[in-house]
Amino acid sequence: MDGTMDASMKEERLEIDGIPVLIRGEAAEKAFLMIHGQGGLVPWKAVPELESVMRWAHCRWKSVALRAVSIGVWLGMLACAGVSEERLRCERIIRTAAGEELSWQYYEYARQHSARVWRQPCEILHAEHDALTAPVAVEEIAAASGGLLTVMEAGEHWSHTPEQTAFMHRWEERALARLEVSA
Repeated sequence: MDGTMDASMKEERLEIDGIPVLIRGEAAEKAFLMIHGQGGLVPWKAVPELESVMRWAHCRWKSVALRAVSIGVWLGMLACAGVSEERLRCERIIRTAAGEELSWQYYEYARQHSARVWRQPCEILHAEHDALTAPVAVEEIAAASGGLLTVMEAGEHWSHTPEQTAFMHRWEERALARLEVSA
């Protein structure tokens, strides 16, 4: 894979229990369910939705892996914005200079549902120059969940260059192959 999106790729749009879904690619036995943690993802609503979509996906494909992007970045944004736990608790909602919303409710949910409770094998890709998520935080999540951590040298939080995107695609292929072996 060269990291580019194929404009001729087959697309199917549908809804699963009222959740908009986009399926890209030809018929296959394997699939990635892809979600992005930023942009309004509310975990206490998203988790039941993901469970519903995963049940549906397991009926359609032989192998389904979850590819979640920027899930831990919210806590990194908290640190980057210089917002303390105490300030967030008092103000309840704080809008950062970058326009992101930080909320006490989200913070509490994240603390109560940490990576330590993950029961599935996982692979974590972290960019060496990720300005939003500290390496120590990613290392702690990997250790707590038993996940395998890969660091993309010279990578950034937003994988946007052809080299970064190609690296990510190669990592996805290797990660999926390892997860299938461990299943």
